[in-house]
Amino acid sequence: MSETIKVLDDASFDAFVKEEGIRLVDFSADWCAPCKSLAKLLEKIAPAYEGILQMGGVNADDYPGTASKYGIMSLPTVLIFKNGILKEKLSGMISESLLRTKLDGLS
Repeated sequence: MSETIKVLDDASFDAFVKEEGIRLVDFSADWCAPCKSLAKLLEKIAPAYEGILQMGGVNADDYPGTASKYGIMSLPTVLIFKNGILKEKLSGMISESLLRTKLDGLS
């Protein structure tokens, strides 16, 4: 993961998503090619949401408990929370326009 995407684990996940504001969590795995593409997309859009959005990432292979808790069945999957409440769950490789639409609707 990059500096833009905070690495999360089972212990840090809940505190991260319960913070005020918009939190995006990317569930991925090292072996997942679409996950790498999505990570590049997240890096690309991050500057446009600076100060509005915090991004985190969970390696679903390393932390299956958190993935299971949210019913993550395929990778990549993005969860978007606002003020601690899950607002969106997007599975698979999503387009930039769809992701921006979802985020803009919460800002």
